[in-house]
Parts: sequence; C-alpha cells; structure tokens
Amino acid sequence: MHFRMTNASLWRATPPKPPVPPVPPVPYDGFSPVCYDNMNAVGVEIANLTASSELTCRELCKQETRCIYYVFQASASVCKLRQDILAFVTYTGGGGLYTSGATNYNTVFTLGYRTCLLRTTHFGFTCAPDNYAFIDSTNATGKLLKTISGVSTYAACLALCDENASCMFAVWDTTSTGGVPTCYLASNWMAGGGSYMSGAFVSRSCFKANYGPAPPRPPPPSPLPPVPRPPSPSPPSPAPKPPSPAPSPRPPLPPSPAPPPVGDACLTDADILGWQLQRLTSVSWPAGCRAACVANAACTYYVLNTDGSCSLRYRFIDSSSTPEPGTTGTVRVGGTSPYNTGAISCFLRSNIDIYLCSTPGTPNAVMQNGNPFTDSTLNQCISACKSSILCRWFTWDELVVGSGLGNCHTGETWGDVSTYLSLAQGGRDTSCMKVYTTS
Repeated sequence: MHFRMTNASLWRATPPKPPVPPVPPVPYDGFSPVCYDNMNAVGVEIANLTASSELTCRELCKQETRCIYYVFQASASVCKLRQDILAFVTYTGGGGLYTSGATNYNTVFTLGYRTCLLRTTHFGFTCAPDNYAFIDSTNATGKLLKTISGVSTYAACLALCDENASCMFAVWDTTSTGGVPTCYLASNWMAGGGSYMSGAFVSRSCFKANYGPAPPRPPPPSPLPPVPRPPSPSPPSPAPKPPSPAPSPRPPLPPSPAPPPVGDACLTDADILGWQLQRLTSVSWPAGCRAACVANAACTYYVLNTDGSCSLRYRFIDSSSTPEPGTTGTVRVGGTSPYNTGAISCFLRSNIDIYLCSTPGTPNAVMQNGNPFTDSTLNQCISACKSSILCRWFTWDELVVGSGLGNCHTGETWGDVSTYLSLAQGGRDTSCMKVYTTS
C-alpha cells in the first residue's frame, strides 16, 4: 500500500519566506525547546484541551507521558496534545485517538498555530513513525540544505544533521532513489507533500529536538582558605558534670481528622448507571443539584438529566435489580453506554482513595476501548490514573480470580466506554471515577 500527497501549485508558486528561527517557549526545563510559528503539524491527537497560555499547554503535555509534541493556538486558548508527528494516514489504533493537523505550514489554514516539540524519540530528534517521508529533492521549498547519497542507516543521517548547525530536519529514505539509501538535510520541515509506504522499514523523517540553550552550569567553587596550623594542645580540663536532663514536654495530641471534602469532577455526555435517591425538578444546575447531594449523606454523585431535572444517586454502576434492604422509593436509573448528549454526571464522595468506585467483585465494571496496562494491581492502576492530569476514570479487570493482577484501562471521557463489550464480571473488577479535579 502506498499513499502519496502532492500540491502541484505549491511547487510552481514563489517559495514562501523562511519562518522565524525556532525559539524556546520557556527557559530550558529538560525537554525540547524547539517551537515553530504558524505550524499545525499533523499527527495523532491525544486530547484537545483549553489552556490559558502556552506554558500551561506545555505543562499538560509534560503530564501526559504519551504526548510527544503539542500545538497551541493563543487566539482560541486551544491546546492540542499529540503523538506520532507527521503521521497523516488515518489512525486505526483505537482508544479514541485520531489523526489531526495540517501537512503544510505558513498557510491561511495554519496561521496563529504554534507547534512545539517536547520529547525526543531517536538520538535527540523527534521522528515520525516509520515509512513517512517528506522529501523535496528539487528544493522547491527552499529548505533543502544537502542531499547525501549512500548513507546506510537513518542513525548516520541524523548524526550528519546533528553536526550541521543549520540542519533542523532530516529525512532518510530508500524509495525515491531506486533503493539507494539517501539522506536529506533541511533547515525546516519540507512540508507540502509527503508519502507513506507500508511494509518493510524504508524511510524516516525527523525534527531536530535537542537544539537550543543548554541548562546553566553552576559557578565554579570558590577556593578554600588556607588552613592555619593548629596550636599545640594544652592539657585537657576535667569535663564538667552534665546537668540533669529536663523532662521532655508531652507532645500535643494530634488534631481530629477533618471530614473528607466533597468533590468537584464531572464527565459530560454521561448518564452513568446507579440508584436514584431523589429526582428534583425545581433546583438550579449545577449549584442547586450539588447542594442537594451534599445535604444527603447517602448521595455519592448527581446527574443532570437530558430533561433538565436533577438526579441524586448512589450505588455507583450497580447493575443489580434489587433495592437495598430497608430502602423505599429508590430506583435504578441511567446506563453504561457512551455519548448521552446533554447529560452530565458529577462525582461528590470518594470511597477508595480519591475515587468513587463501583463495588469490587460485582458485575459493575465498565470496559473501555484501547490498549490496557496488563499484569497490573489495583493500586498500580490507581497510581497510573493519578499520574496523568488527563485521566478522569479507570477500570481494573482482574483476569484470574484471586490473583490480584489484571488489566488497567484508563479513560479521559465517558466516550472511552466500549460500545461492544459488556460489563466486566468476576474477580474484584471495579470502575472508578476521579472525584477531585485538582488531584
């Protein structure tokens, strides 16, 4: 399979002016400082977020370990976290990810965007996945610095770019030159056309990411003062008798633990299954509904129904059909399917760590799309979600009952719910929602 994109008018037109040289967006912080103005580099989008500043966007990318680069649009406060830079073929890996961005820059479609590399993938470079090649052998873009034939490996090509101060983009390719491995060095991304060849590894396109200021070096240590010669020792005086130790004061009693705070996290387009304690039609959203849930000690989460009413709920993702003994008037409501447009589920009280979880060991865990972390404990799954600012919930699926090991699926939205897998059953399976947005 071979894909090729061309833009004939681009090659005939007057080459655009070279972009402003890359400048670091923030002081050196151990990540790549390379950024490009008026560039919305295509890649696989992990999340489309709101950020008040580029620095905030950068921090969000740092928090998400899959994020290789980010695109910030200051005029709209948009922050796009992406992986697989320059990958323009439709993404088929699942998990709610998709291909987004442009295959060109300095055009009407990319003005105001800023693409910033964050993490390196190969020898100080941020590279596209295998077999993506952006080559301008005729130098119509004015970016090509040098073409070197016979460079046997991509690593050798990247080393040549690293040695050239003007080189910021390198392509190693064997398809466009009749099988002869060739290295193209360029001052910037040779955008406007690209090719993808599936199958055996034949090409690689890479941005130089280690360009920029080095971290400041510490000042040299001050010379030590000369050490004076010690005087001759005098005979020791008898040691004074130590005073009797004063009694240690009794430590103050620890304060009584404060009651756990109520949460403030919500998921949109989600009418999550549970048992309804009360349905209110005359309270405001969200303040009135939230206040009613706070006042009801049994209420662990609340939902804005699509008809505008407020639903106070407990027994989170409880699929059983029997009310709890001793209760009257409660009814099972909601569901587990994604994309319930207009509904919002908000989480108030946690029961495991900072999460509101379904009862472990019951068939009340909702499966997700995407690739899970395997051989994970429940605590490791909790830590994995805690470590990402984007993770809002997770499902832990114990594969062998009693083993304590299972698959950990983390999610950012309720849209990550699988549309073809049923509720998980067996073992200590559970689904957990992060209750506090600041955690």
